[in-house]
Amino acid sequence: MYEVTPQNIWNFRQNNPELIIKDAQQFLNLNNEQCQILRNILLARGINKWLKVRRDLIAYKKQLKNKIKRLESEKTKIKSQISKNYNPLLHNEYTVKKELSKLLQSIRHQLKQLCQTNRWQIWPTNQHHHKALQQMNTLTASD
Repeated sequence: MYEVTPQNIWNFRQNNPELIIKDAQQFLNLNNEQCQILRNILLARGINKWLKVRRDLIAYKKQLKNKIKRLESEKTKIKSQISKNYNPLLHNEYTVKKELSKLLQSIRHQLKQLCQTNRWQIWPTNQHHHKALQQMNTLTASD
């Protein structure tokens, strides 16, 4: 078995449930039927879903980055037009794009922080430790 430490955790590939299957097959000597059972467990417990959601979050973060770049380019064009001939409508358009860009940058920053969460996350072994799970939360919200 390989040792996983906070120092070497980033050396391990991630984000594919088949990596879990491969490891379980190798280290637990699972046969094909047992591997299929493990696949079903990962599916039923939502592991596959959240690995997919993580991939989608990363793609969404990249989409936001592209949108921000377009907005910044549009702002530059508008600003040069305003400097040539002041126009209140252009000024309003510039302000809207500026505020939208700031908002998207804030959202992207939060997504980036979430995607870069430390991989060293030890879950409580007793599923009834609600307070321990709450302490793991990066974000909190009330209904």
